[in-house]
Amino acid sequence: SILSLTVYCQVRVVECRVGALLLSQKLLLQPGSHSPTLCEVKRISGLSLAELHDRACALLPHDPVSFHDAAVLLDLDVKSLAQTVGFQQDCHDLPGLKLANRVAHVLSESIRVEKFISLCRDDSAPTDRLDRLALLMSESHKSLRDDYDCSCPSLDQLVSDMNQAGCLGARMTGAGWGGCAIGLTTQDRAQEVMEELWSRYYHSCKFTRDERNQVLFQTVASGGAGYLAMD
Repeated sequence: SILSLTVYCQVRVVECRVGALLLSQKLLLQPGSHSPTLCEVKRISGLSLAELHDRACALLPHDPVSFHDAAVLLDLDVKSLAQTVGFQQDCHDLPGLKLANRVAHVLSESIRVEKFISLCRDDSAPTDRLDRLALLMSESHKSLRDDYDCSCPSLDQLVSDMNQAGCLGARMTGAGWGGCAIGLTTQDRAQEVMEELWSRYYHSCKFTRDERNQVLFQTVASGGAGYLAMD
């Protein structure tokens, strides 16, 4: 439901903010009186994304911690921590915070984005470029599923069926906990892959052929949203 999605998203924001705050403390940084973002932790620490990822995995707790226990680790009371990270609901309703997993996903995903962009811009066009891009997509879905925990069984099945249907790589896309997935294939194989995917996944979902173009379609990479200056 939309309500559940909103709650899940809020919890992930809290986990990342608490994780960034604890990581900055473990690294003996002084981010100021506010809750630092992971981007700010990277900038202040002077570490690379890979180095910060490794430090986070080594320094942050891997077992779930309660909001109260997180406050104790930060030498704060619960109210002060809630104010610092901008959480205005009842902290007792929060599930155990998985700080290492959430921070690890954000940092590893940033690394994957940089690698993906670099490969796309590589004028030398290595022969295995598509395979390397596809691997990054598959690693992304694994991290979203296992570390950020924002996938769901039907999305995991869809991604698996996309790979079985002939995609070079696939991942969920969007906010998570349901929604869409995107797969990578070559132009000459796109129709063949979609036909196979229709048989594997969508046919069992009771979609009709008339509904096909609404749920399964081909697209190409394009520029993201941005501002258009008008005279």
